[in-house]
Amino acid sequence: MKRRHFLINFFLWILAFLFGYKIRNFEISDLNYIDKKGLITSEKKETLNEKLEQLIIYKSATLNIPSDYKTLQDAIDDLSTRVIKHGAIIYLNIESGHKLTDGLDLRDGDFSSFRIIAEDKMVEVDKSQFPSNRRASFYFQNCHAPSLQCMIDLKFIGRDGWYLRGSRGEWWSENEKPTGITHAGEDGLVVDQASDMRLMGVDYKDGKLVRSGVGGAVFRCVDNNRINLHVHGSVFQSRKINAIKEVDFSNSISKKDWEWYNILIIHGSMASIEGVKAVNSNGVGLAVRKGSSCDAGFIDVSNAKTSGILVDDSSICNASEAIANNCNEEGFTVRAASSLNVIGATSKNCKIGVEASTGSKCSCNNAILSNNNLGVVSGHGSSISANNVDCSNAKNVGIFAYGSSQISAGNSNASGAGENGVRAKEGSNIFFNNSNAQKGVSPSKSDIVVSEGSVINASGARGGISENENSLTGNGIIYK
Repeated sequence: MKRRHFLINFFLWILAFLFGYKIRNFEISDLNYIDKKGLITSEKKETLNEKLEQLIIYKSATLNIPSDYKTLQDAIDDLSTRVIKHGAIIYLNIESGHKLTDGLDLRDGDFSSFRIIAEDKMVEVDKSQFPSNRRASFYFQNCHAPSLQCMIDLKFIGRDGWYLRGSRGEWWSENEKPTGITHAGEDGLVVDQASDMRLMGVDYKDGKLVRSGVGGAVFRCVDNNRINLHVHGSVFQSRKINAIKEVDFSNSISKKDWEWYNILIIHGSMASIEGVKAVNSNGVGLAVRKGSSCDAGFIDVSNAKTSGILVDDSSICNASEAIANNCNEEGFTVRAASSLNVIGATSKNCKIGVEASTGSKCSCNNAILSNNNLGVVSGHGSSISANNVDCSNAKNVGIFAYGSSQISAGNSNASGAGENGVRAKEGSNIFFNNSNAQKGVSPSKSDIVVSEGSVINASGARGGISENENSLTGNGIIYK
């Protein structure tokens, strides 16, 4: 009995010490308080119960930057010492015309109750005061980051823009008001080391916030100096749901050869970026590398200075109905034992429409790959399914396999090529049944060509052949 009384008294003493410490700190601080009605007041209460209540935020509230707090960091440092009731959201509103003088550095905590909003469509930073020597302007480590719900122009100050390291984060948008980062010194949005980042369309129903529905969410992470979206050993989600109208990761502006991406998914990452726009890259529109996987259906990666989509190092990408027009190199390329699906995609006016190399696989059935130098290319032990594909008007070769590779291109169009409609070399195999490889008005021996022990099955195909049909020669055999 005495031992039980001792333990009870001991725990009561601990509680008294903790509460007394908090209240003492609370009394000497100069804080803003949020009452049960969600109203802001600077009035200090006198009773013990009232002081304890001031440590609890019961309802959602809006605080203004800089009227209530000078910086976002000051606001979160202060308010995160309170207990925020489940469901209460603290909106940190950046007032019209205000230029940010500081970013955020938050670690080891749950800051998900905070949402950064703004009165202006674009929030700028004060170049004379905003820190330039940080790893990122908005850095989050081992925490649940605040949600961003506005567009911030960093004026190329510092390095990365919004950086998650072992953290979780969301960007929210509603009513076509853009949310995101622009003009970061290096990468715009970095999702690093087992982080989880999501873009969420905001919609309201019966006065309550919901996460999907009919809405006009717009996200932009554009015009950054290196990579617009960099996912490194992490998860990124931006599904094309009804509430999302536009997601744009275009116009990476770096001119360094090793910084060539609008979007980089790397080191075992997983990303869902359906319907995203990633055009005008100074290098690659979308790169999926080093054991990563990406769902990028309907993505637009046109006008890339090198490749529209690059998949390599044992990675997987599904980019059905993607668009990759006017790329300086390949529209779509997959290599190093990787897999790419671009069924129904479009790639025109590139050096190569679709290319698979070094033991990779690609499916581009029903794709439009016309007016390229080379339409479909499979090399170094790779395999491509290109049935019902339009590879017409290639400047060089419509469909080309080399290095013991394979292409299935039944019911396809490779007519109007400058050199060969279909060509197989170095022990490769092309299935070209019921297709068209005729370059001109009449058949030519250069329409369908084999060399170095290759095979083309051209049963029912239109166009001349380089060898006597069904006859094995040193160049190979063409079945007609």
